[in-house]
Amino acid sequence: MRFIPHWRKATWTIVIWTALMAALAIAAANSGNQTCARQTYASSCAAWTAIDVMLLVLIWFIGFIVVGLIWLLSRPRRRLCPVCGHHVKKGLIACQKCGYNFAAAATAGAVSR
Repeated sequence: MRFIPHWRKATWTIVIWTALMAALAIAAANSGNQTCARQTYASSCAAWTAIDVMLLVLIWFIGFIVVGLIWLLSRPRRRLCPVCGHHVKKGLIACQKCGYNFAAAATAGAVSR
């Protein structure tokens, strides 16, 4: 059985976006080096290759910021039950799996302080 992380869709989007942009930047740098080696004006060609790679990095960064903000704003609305570890929607008073009462625990914690 393979291990596949149970990440949110926005997390997968960030990982795929970063891998895609890294592959494009590496491809642009390699193709530029091969093209510049055959030309007589290699210095200007290398400068354009560097500009291309920097533009890809800038596009990656802007996309990363946008998807990162979406990731932050789409956090799941749930919490972990301290007894069984089951995910419980925020706003529910008791865990559906084990019956742990969040309201009673909060009240007991407030009284003991």
